[in-house]
Amino acid sequence: MRVRHLGAISAVVFIVTVSMSARASQGAAPVARTVWSGVFTEEQAVRGRAIYDASCSSCHGPELGGLDGPALAGNDFLRNWLEDDLGSLFAKVHRRMPADAPGSLSARETVDVVSYLLKMNEFPAGPQELPPDERALNAIRVENKSG
Repeated sequence: MRVRHLGAISAVVFIVTVSMSARASQGAAPVARTVWSGVFTEEQAVRGRAIYDASCSSCHGPELGGLDGPALAGNDFLRNWLEDDLGSLFAKVHRRMPADAPGSLSARETVDVVSYLLKMNEFPAGPQELPPDERALNAIRVENKSG
């Protein structure tokens, strides 16, 4: 009798473990990172610059210093985005920019522009491209360099 009881408990534990593992792999939040983790590539930032020059520089300036739009580099950029995440920045650019044609940039173009903004704010490039996925971008924090 006791052996059957232990067998049933083992089966339940196994089913619960498999179920939890499947749920975790499907709905797990991406691992949190910061802009200091090398979250974009140099090539991506180069593509972003071309898009920025064509679609953004008339308002934000060729050097990101701001004209009709706010500065996108330096203390002004950090003041606006510090302690936020890249998902918020991506969403704003993707849905509201450029001002004369909101929402006209594709998700890929938008993430390339965000990569260019990161490069121009002296955040390091890394080996993997920044993905055009808001959920993944939500897990990347904009922070001051620590230490």
